[in-house]
Amino acid sequence: MLSGFSVYELNSFGKFVRSPFFNSSKRLIVYFDEIKSSIKKGKSLPDKKEIYSMIYPGEKYNDGRLRFLSSELLSLAEEFCAVSAMRKDPFGKCMYSFHAMAAGNRILQAKRKLDESGKHLNPRSYPGEIYYYNRYSYFSALGYIGILQEKTPGAGIFTGEAENIIMLMVTVLFQSIHNLNTLSRTFNVKPAYDITADFLKSFDFRGFVSRLRLAGHPKASLAELYYDLLCLVDNSADSSTYYKVRNRITELVEELNRQDLYNIISALKSYCVQRELEGKSGFHYERFELNKLSLELDVYSFSEHMQINDFRNFLNVALLFKEYDWAENFINEYSDKLRPDMRSNAVYHARASLAFSRKDYDTARSFLSKVKADSLFFKHDIKRMELVICYEKEEYTAAVEMIDSYKHFLNSNKGVSELRKDAVWNFLNAAMDIIKIKTGASRKSPGSVTAKLAAMQPISNKAWLIEKAAELSALK
Repeated sequence: MLSGFSVYELNSFGKFVRSPFFNSSKRLIVYFDEIKSSIKKGKSLPDKKEIYSMIYPGEKYNDGRLRFLSSELLSLAEEFCAVSAMRKDPFGKCMYSFHAMAAGNRILQAKRKLDESGKHLNPRSYPGEIYYYNRYSYFSALGYIGILQEKTPGAGIFTGEAENIIMLMVTVLFQSIHNLNTLSRTFNVKPAYDITADFLKSFDFRGFVSRLRLAGHPKASLAELYYDLLCLVDNSADSSTYYKVRNRITELVEELNRQDLYNIISALKSYCVQRELEGKSGFHYERFELNKLSLELDVYSFSEHMQINDFRNFLNVALLFKEYDWAENFINEYSDKLRPDMRSNAVYHARASLAFSRKDYDTARSFLSKVKADSLFFKHDIKRMELVICYEKEEYTAAVEMIDSYKHFLNSNKGVSELRKDAVWNFLNAAMDIIKIKTGASRKSPGSVTAKLAAMQPISNKAWLIEKAAELSALK
C-alpha cells in the first residue's frame, strides 16, 4: 500500500506515525522509516530477518511479531487515508464536529459548526449525489438543533430535507441506469430484477418536471436535465433530446461538479454508441467532438487518473477519422494522466493502434508484442489487429487460424455481451468470406459480400471489410 503513496503522502504519513495521538509504538516508527527509505531509493525491501534485527536488535527472529507490526502499520496507513480525506472535505469535517458538539450538549458550539458547514455547500465542490446528500444532512441538522434549542422549526427545513432527498434519488437513478446499461452492453452483466427501470415505469417523471416548471421551482431546470438524461440512458429518447442536453454542457460548467459533467458526457457518448450499433450515421463524429470537449473542460475522468478504457476510446475514435496528429498529441499529453502501474501497457497499446491505423503493420506488431492482454477490451483489440495484419501481409493461413481462435474466445467468454458478440461474429464471418474469395477457395462474387455488408447490423470493423471487398471487385 505504501509503495503507491506519493512523496508528499509518504512524508505526511511519517508525521502521522510519529504522532503520539495515533501511534505509541517506537518500533513501528523504525519499521516505517526503513520502508520509506527503500521506496524513496526505488529499492526492494531488505530481507525480513534484516528488518527484524533493526527493530528488535539482538533478539531471535519471530515472524509473528513482524506480521503483527505489518498489520499495525497497514491499519495506521488506512486511518491516515481516512483522516486525510476528511481534511479535504470541509463540509464533512464541520458536520463531524457538529455531531460531536451536539452529543456533548454544547449547543452554541454545535450551532456555530453547523452555520460554518452551510458555507461549504457548493454544487461545484461535490458530485451530485454527495452534494444533495450533504444538503439533506444540513437541513436535517437544522431541525435537530432547533429541537435542542426548543425552537419551532420552519416548514422550509422539512421541505428542504425532502427536496434534497428527491434530487439525490434522481441523480443516483441516472447513474445507476447508465452504469447498468453500460455493463449490459459491454460485459453481459444484467440484474435479475431491474428495480430502477420498474420504478421509473411507475413514476410520472415527465409530469413531475412539468409541475416543477409551473411552480417556478429553482430545481426545475436541473430536474428536467436529469429526466432527459434518464430518457437517453434507457434509450427512450430521440436525437432531439440528445442535442438538447449536448447544447447545455457549456452552461453546466458553472453549475455542476467535474464528476457530474464527466457522467453526463459519458451518458451522451453511450447514446452515440447505441445509435452507431443501430447503423445511424453521424454519431461517430459526435463522439469525437464530445471527447475533445471533455479534454477542453478538463472533465475526461471522474478521478485523479484517467481510466484506461477512456484513454483507449478517445484514441480509437480519433483514429476512426484518421486524425493522426491529434492522436499522437493525445498519447504524448495524456499518457501521464494514467495510473503509473498501468501507463506503459496502455501506451504500448496506443502506439500499436496508431501504427495499425497508419497501415504500418510491422511497427504495430512490434508494439502489440509488448501489450499485456489484461482487459477484455485489449484482448478484442489485439485479436482484431492481428487478424487484419495477417490478411494485409498475405498470411492467409494464419488469418484463418486467427478467426478460429477469436470465435473460440467469444464462445468461451461469458463476459462478452450478446450485442458485442454478434458484432464481432459478423465481422469474423465476413472476413472469412473475403479471405476465401481472395485465395480462390470460394466462388462468391465480391459484390455479394459488399451487398451483405451494407445490410448487416451490428458489425464491427465494417469500413475495413467494405474496403477489402472493393479491392477484390477491382481485381475482377
